[in-house]
Amino acid sequence: HVPSVAMRQGTLTFANSGGGIETLSPAQLLAIDPQHLGVSPTVLSMLSQYPVGNAPSAGYDGGLNFVGYRFNAPDNLTNNAYVGKMDFHLDSAGKQILSLRGSLAGNNQVLTPQSFPGEPINNVQLNNSRGISALYTVVLSPTMVNVASFGLTRIGLNQTGPSGPAFTLNNIDSPVNYANRAYIRISPTYNINDDFTWTKGPHTVTAGVNIRFVRNGYTNYANAWASYAASRGNLTGLGSDFLADTQNYLAANGLNSTVANTQALESAGVALFGVITTGSVNYSYTQSGNALALGQPRIRDFATNEYAGYVADSWRVKPGLTLTYGLRYENDTPPWETNGLEVAPTF
Repeated sequence: HVPSVAMRQGTLTFANSGGGIETLSPAQLLAIDPQHLGVSPTVLSMLSQYPVGNAPSAGYDGGLNFVGYRFNAPDNLTNNAYVGKMDFHLDSAGKQILSLRGSLAGNNQVLTPQSFPGEPINNVQLNNSRGISALYTVVLSPTMVNVASFGLTRIGLNQTGPSGPAFTLNNIDSPVNYANRAYIRISPTYNINDDFTWTKGPHTVTAGVNIRFVRNGYTNYANAWASYAASRGNLTGLGSDFLADTQNYLAANGLNSTVANTQALESAGVALFGVITTGSVNYSYTQSGNALALGQPRIRDFATNEYAGYVADSWRVKPGLTLTYGLRYENDTPPWETNGLEVAPTF
């Protein structure tokens, strides 16, 4: 949604209850304004940057002040995956085998297309997640086999997004979408595993260990900047004072003072006067308790470690009976923020 041509010039247009159309020029709005400031030059500069609307009926007031705008925004999606594998026989007898595997994502996806022609794409997500693994198998003897492996899976996401403080007007879309800011997520998981198998008569004994290190780091700009809005919904009386002043001015000058859509008139007036009705900031703090400066992202690095070991035996007592039993121990640490940026109980 964009401002109408008249609104760009500082003119407020509305329909009266009889179906007629009334206009208030910048000079008339100056006379109505109790602060005697009139239409904001800053707002007019912002409104002049919008394209001319092409769908009047889609506007909040049918195109008088707010007009719909339709266009085809490019929406691109690229999904590339690269996979490789290699196997090596390290000896002529084939008792030692090394297997390597790897994968890489090369994905590019438009999450939020551009708001208007000529504006940058709001959000693009780049995915370069990857994984590698190495498996070493060795036959120690006809009855003993050991398999050792290492694996790394790494989630890698990078989302672009608009920067700077957000400012929104009622019933007019912002040139950029401030709802989704930029962020980066890097989350590697390291896995080390070893399994040993020993066959002894009717017994098959297995033992092994598994160690896993999980890291999850992100850089998030979601609350890095302040946000402001000019909205009738946050005014005292929802803008009824402006409506009353407007109707009094119209009646005093012999004009039709009835208004068919009072909310549209109030919204347009708030926008043209540049009344900032709300402002908010979400602060993040450093470990020392100091607030981050505006424009600085929240950076967090979470971690957890997992350790496990087991031993088991599969005993074939007789052809129709096999007993399997064993013992496993696992220790998973609670997740923690590696820089100390977390809440911890004091009891």
